[in-house]
Amino acid sequence: MHAYSTQEVANLLDENPKKIRAFARACIPKIKKTSSGHFRFSFQDLVLLKAAKNLFLSSNKKNNVWRSLRSLRNHLPSDRPLSSIRVVLEDEKIIVSEKNNSWEIESGQVIMNFSVEDMKQKVAPSLYASIEKYIGEVSTADEWFSLALEFDQIGGKDDACSAYREALKIDPKHTSSLINLGRILHKKESYNEAEELYLQALSIDPNNSIAAFNLGVILEDKGSPKDAIQAYKISLDIKPNMIDAHYNLALLYKKEGDERNSLKHFSKFQNLITSD
Repeated sequence: MHAYSTQEVANLLDENPKKIRAFARACIPKIKKTSSGHFRFSFQDLVLLKAAKNLFLSSNKKNNVWRSLRSLRNHLPSDRPLSSIRVVLEDEKIIVSEKNNSWEIESGQVIMNFSVEDMKQKVAPSLYASIEKYIGEVSTADEWFSLALEFDQIGGKDDACSAYREALKIDPKHTSSLINLGRILHKKESYNEAEELYLQALSIDPNNSIAAFNLGVILEDKGSPKDAIQAYKISLDIKPNMIDAHYNLALLYKKEGDERNSLKHFSKFQNLITSD
């Protein structure tokens, strides 16, 4: 059986090798190593690492993901292939499904098993068919925000954007709508509008670490590393233990040739992912 190196896994998953090693330490119970100490991964490990990456990308609560990944490694069955296990993120909770059973990782609570794709196919038509009706019925920003979340969760990004915009028409200071709309537009590479939305959210709520962090990501994507560094630093002033901010700063400082600050933030990142 082929054993994959960290670099091979990084290439396959389109991820930074340092992040692959961090994912591995968090969620693989016994990492195989060469005589020189280099990690080697099986195909089953790849399945788990891919799930870890997808969970990390899907969640706004990065610290919770790291904590849940550490819990996940203690709940994985040792006698069955990982390819038979499905790991998804639902409402910021990591759900593991296998055959007829599903359970929520951190609580261990058994839940009803269902197919997310089947659920989307059943829910989407009725929800989409009634969107025009909602325009006359929904009257508050919070109601529009809740409706936007429903569209967002079933993959209706355009409809989610419309609902977030309706919420903002009623309450231009609805920070959650500003941030979520910015996130969708960011993924669509509408960078300028997304950046403006994050800035608006920060002007309304200067202590919003998510808005500051998201602003850093978009500035980095726009090719403004120095501005991105400042935004990440603001997010850490608000929330010092924000794991992703330390990781992104470590990479940015390294690119800028600032080894001291790069090592400082990478060390903090490593400490956070290994702490309880």
